[in-house]
Amino acid sequence: MIKDLKTNLMWEDTQHVQETKITQPRAVKYCSELKLGNFTDWRLPTIHELLGIVDYKRINPALIGDFTYVEKESFYWSKTSVADADDEFWGVNFKRGASS
Repeated sequence: MIKDLKTNLMWEDTQHVQETKITQPRAVKYCSELKLGNFTDWRLPTIHELLGIVDYKRINPALIGDFTYVEKESFYWSKTSVADADDEFWGVNFKRGASS
């Protein structure tokens, strides 16, 4: 796990994160069922929380801290839906910190 000292949020940093590609609804379910580091209150982050760990001075990965398991070519889901579409969600690619 990685703790962001600025926000006190905890982030999963396991090999599973790097190896597993899932849909946004499955990511919500995965987080709600996750038990890691004696914590059971995991949840999918908001788009603002995801962007809060982007380091725009770095690339590949564009992340603050010392994350070990990052899939740089993948898209990390947030729980924030797109304003005009309840079934579309924002996410971040940490290769360069791009969101869409």
